[in-house]
Amino acid sequence: MNAFRQYIGGGWVDAAGGGTWDLVDPATEDVIQQVPYGGAADVGLAVDAAAAALDEWAAATPEVRMLLRKVKESGRPVSDVLKELERALQKLGKREWT
Repeated sequence: MNAFRQYIGGGWVDAAGGGTWDLVDPATEDVIQQVPYGGAADVGLAVDAAAAALDEWAAATPEVRMLLRKVKESGRPVSDVLKELERALQKLGKREWT
């Protein structure tokens, strides 16, 4: 069984303390998954990552925010959508999409 990880600062990470706890199916009492046992250090990392991202997000144009919202609503991975945009813009003779 693979343990879940926390998404902090743009990547999946284990709990800072390395701990996990078992998620138990109440009907069978079987352990169905392990999840990170995050603590204060994890909260600190998440808050720091959010603060670092705030300036970039605040500087994003309405068009960029709209594009990101549409990507989220599509349910597709952002990396797939960006690759598709890159290919489309190359066909149009553009070198970069940013």
